[in-house]
Amino acid sequence: MKRLVHTLVFGACLGVSTALWADTFKVQDIKLEGLQRLAPGNVFSAMGISVGDTIDDSRVASAIRSLFATGNYQDVDISRQNNVLFVSVKERPAISLLDIEGNKVLKTDALKDGLKKQGLAEGEIFQRATLDRIQAELERQYLAQGRYGAKVTASVEDAPNNRVKINIKIKEGSVSKISHINIVGNKHFSKDELFKQFQLSTSNWLSFFTDDDKYSREKLSGDLERLRSYYQDRGFVNFNIESTQVSISPDKKSVFITINVHEGDQYNIGKVSLEGDLSLGQAELEKQVEVKSGELFSRKTITEDVDRLKGRLGHDGFAFANVNPVPVVHDDSKTVDVTYFIDPQTRTYVRRINFTGNTVTADEVLRREMRQMEAAPVNTDLVDKSKKRLERLGYFSEVNLDMAPVPNTSDQVDLNYSVVEQASGSLSASIGFAQGEGLIFGFDVSQKNFLGSGNQVSFSLTRSSVRTDYSIDYLDPYYTVDGVSRGFSVYYRKTDYDQEDVSDYQMSKVGANMTLGYPLDEDSNISGTIGYEKVGIDLGSSPIREIIKYVDNYGDSYNEFLGSVAWNRNRLNNTLMPTDGTYQRAGLDVALPGSTLDYYKLGYKGDIYWPIGQKGYAVHLGTNLGYGDGYGGETKLPFYENYYLGGISSLRGFKTGSVGPKGTPCIEGTDSPCDGSDTSSNAVGGNVKVAGTAEFIFPVPYFEDKSSIRSLFFLDAGNVYDTKCDRSIDSSCSRNIDLGDIRYSTGVGVVWLTRFAPLSFVIAQPLNAQDGDRKQSFQFSLGQTF
Repeated sequence: MKRLVHTLVFGACLGVSTALWADTFKVQDIKLEGLQRLAPGNVFSAMGISVGDTIDDSRVASAIRSLFATGNYQDVDISRQNNVLFVSVKERPAISLLDIEGNKVLKTDALKDGLKKQGLAEGEIFQRATLDRIQAELERQYLAQGRYGAKVTASVEDAPNNRVKINIKIKEGSVSKISHINIVGNKHFSKDELFKQFQLSTSNWLSFFTDDDKYSREKLSGDLERLRSYYQDRGFVNFNIESTQVSISPDKKSVFITINVHEGDQYNIGKVSLEGDLSLGQAELEKQVEVKSGELFSRKTITEDVDRLKGRLGHDGFAFANVNPVPVVHDDSKTVDVTYFIDPQTRTYVRRINFTGNTVTADEVLRREMRQMEAAPVNTDLVDKSKKRLERLGYFSEVNLDMAPVPNTSDQVDLNYSVVEQASGSLSASIGFAQGEGLIFGFDVSQKNFLGSGNQVSFSLTRSSVRTDYSIDYLDPYYTVDGVSRGFSVYYRKTDYDQEDVSDYQMSKVGANMTLGYPLDEDSNISGTIGYEKVGIDLGSSPIREIIKYVDNYGDSYNEFLGSVAWNRNRLNNTLMPTDGTYQRAGLDVALPGSTLDYYKLGYKGDIYWPIGQKGYAVHLGTNLGYGDGYGGETKLPFYENYYLGGISSLRGFKTGSVGPKGTPCIEGTDSPCDGSDTSSNAVGGNVKVAGTAEFIFPVPYFEDKSSIRSLFFLDAGNVYDTKCDRSIDSSCSRNIDLGDIRYSTGVGVVWLTRFAPLSFVIAQPLNAQDGDRKQSFQFSLGQTF
């Protein structure tokens, strides 16, 4: 056999030892040797030589290069015997198993996905160079997280059938903590003031929750950018971070950071001008510019000006406008001239609005949320509002927008909304527990997007030792094309107040109502409800005297024709777990003429959230006010409509419904029914409610999903007053609203949106409980948030 080519090493210069062909020959047959896993077709397709081809040394060299380029072979040998070509290959082994041990911070699935993208996965061809590179990359990722003690060890075991098993053992180590941060070169601002811009910090009492003392290269980069912005927003145009040194202690547990800065001089704004195409009107565009001559130079303000100018141009149809701020620095006068170059480009119109992904939801349901219309100029504000309205529906897990130019036109676009539908209905049975109510059994069938129509239908049943509640609800959010909503509700409710430390009586309500809602703008609406309700009262063995007298005067059954009107404004970023925005509701409920009893109730609820610092941190302030009274011939609010405070959803640290005016015990032999029990500590409620809360919200440590769980410190305040208390029963009762009698409590709580229901619990301490108040330090509930 005549040896034609024998491949020993394939390297930078082809890496092949070849014997030059003495002549060419025509291939009559090809024999393959060495294949174990791969099919012969893999060799033939890569080699590029077939039976019948006439080949020479260049064709052979090219075939060898092609075979090595597949990455499947670590050795190739080609020889000739007469007119038969012999191709002998040695396959690279395949990865039969990839085993990763010791990782906790980086999850196994995430690691395998990353390794697969780098070519290291089960079933792939194994290359040692790839493994070495990935081993170094994994260590780099841990170092970037401040885990300087991390070590990654990779080993390879042979397996049958030319396969290998790869074992990656990871020792993650602990995150090195920051022992010292030093800034060198600062003159105008103190270190404490500059450190306020940093996420990283030396260890402090909050570090257990915030992890701000654990070094991370990414966090340091973010802190340096915030430091740069802080200076440049205060006139230091030439500010520069000259160097950053990060050193590690010998035991790799402590990190020391030194940042060297050059502040430079402070500069003021000089001349401010607009250039370019000002066809929209210079005066109108100048209204969007807040940078003023003589003020300190601020990069942030200039960026905000650019956004406002683009927004104003986009409002008039210039969706792709360019606004470029050009600063000109004058070192002699320490001023910066700023010129905004404006290029509106072409006014753009919407040709079509298209929807994809809505396999259940009708196009009409999506289209009625659009604020940007077809054939109209593109208004970027309306385009964004349309997208937000689709997201608020709750029917879709994702809403994506693509503004696509129409081919062969320069002034038309299509708005393509792509949605990913999620389950908008539920069928659930639940068992919960709430202090004050005990076990709660619930059954609920609801569909927020009934048959893809956007209408809401629900049926629910809830039972506990305190409450029984059945209801059927229906809502059409677009009863008219203008967005007027219409809903119906039928319900039955029964409550045993004796179980809640209120007076000993039971109340049942059965009723129905209709609601109409009218939108005022994108965030607010006004609604009106009219309905009928039949109320029944069943006194227990020891009710308080105030209730006994009321039933004696008015009976124990009431027919009520109810009306209400309410104004709502919701600007929260999330319904269940908000961290930003505001919510307000003001309402009036009234028993209409013709009812057994004539009364009204006024209420207001307001919440405001401010995000602070890192994601998941926020401050919340809330208030809840209520006032009720009788009208016409009635002198006071019916006792069963009184306000109460206490419990996990109102004044935490006090038992449910226990805060407020207390009842007068019934007297055996005088009041009937009465068994002589002492009911003096039972709350009777009042017609005035004053309540508020202040909360500091922060993520729960060591939980990755910050969107489903959070913790908080709180301070609650509130009380209930009765300005129409019956002095014929208790001559000493106060009819004044004494804010000095406000109850306070403080504590810590956690809210967790589990797969089944919200789980809430608090540890609270009343700060000024009075005689008769019932304290409750630990409170929890499955099925409701605070």
